[in-house]
Amino acid sequence: MMEEVYQLLDYLPIDDAEINNYVNPLFNSAQVTYDKEQYQFSYFAVHLIFMTYIYLTVWKISQFHKEKFEHSLLFARPYNGSDVNLKQVRSIFDYSHLPEKDIFELFSLIGLDNGYIKSTKKLIDSRNDMAHATGKIQILDMRHFDDAIAGLLGVCLTIQKNMDETIKKWYKNKLLDFAKSGVLEEKTLPADFIDEILIGNLSFSKKDLFACSECGISRFKDRREYNFEENEYERLNNLHEAIKKKYYEIEGIDNI
Repeated sequence: MMEEVYQLLDYLPIDDAEINNYVNPLFNSAQVTYDKEQYQFSYFAVHLIFMTYIYLTVWKISQFHKEKFEHSLLFARPYNGSDVNLKQVRSIFDYSHLPEKDIFELFSLIGLDNGYIKSTKKLIDSRNDMAHATGKIQILDMRHFDDAIAGLLGVCLTIQKNMDETIKKWYKNKLLDFAKSGVLEEKTLPADFIDEILIGNLSFSKKDLFACSECGISRFKDRREYNFEENEYERLNNLHEAIKKKYYEIEGIDNI
C-alpha cells in the first residue's frame, strides 16, 4: 500500500530544501506509477527515497562520530575517476560516489552487526536485478510491492533504532551543557537551538526529534547528584519541554 511508502517521510528532514526538492517528485512518481499498477517502477522511485535516507544517516554519523567516521573512510574506495572529499562533503549526495553496498558498512559505527549489514546489501542486488533490461517484471502485483516496501521500511527502522541511541547520548550532554551555561551553539533560546541547529544544521527528521523528546529527564531532578542550582535544572527542563512541544507541533498533536 502507498500509505506505507509515505512513512518514509518521518525519516527524512523536517526542513531541508535540497533533499525535499529531490524526494518530492519521487513520491509523486511512486504514486502515479502505483495508481497505474506499474508496481516495479513505483518501487524504483521508492528505492531512491530509501537511498536518500541512507546517505542522510551516513552524513549524520559523520557529525556525531567524526573521528571514527574519518578513520573508516581510510578504507572507502570511491568509483574510479570520482573526485570527492568524503570528509567534507558539500551534499549528502556526494556519498553516491561510493559503491552503494559499501555505504552500508558505515552503519557498523552505530552498532549494526556484520550479519545484518550483509543482509541489507541484498536490497541493492535485488534492485539492480530488476533494473536490467531482461524483459521480465519481478514486482508483478500489489502483494509483491507491499513485501518489497516492507523490506525497505524494516531496514530504516533498524538503522534508526541504532541512530536514536547516538542522538540520545548527544542530546543528554547538550541538556547538561545548557543547564550549566544557558547557551548552546551560541543560542540562548531553546526555540532557536531547535530550529537553527537541530532542524537547520543537522537536518533532523521527525524520528530524530522524537528520540530527543522521549528522553527521560527525571534523573536530573536530584540536583545534588548533578550539582545543579535550581535555575540550572529549570533551564534544562525548559529546553526539553521546547523539544517536546516542537515534536507535537510537527506531528499535529494538540494536547501536550
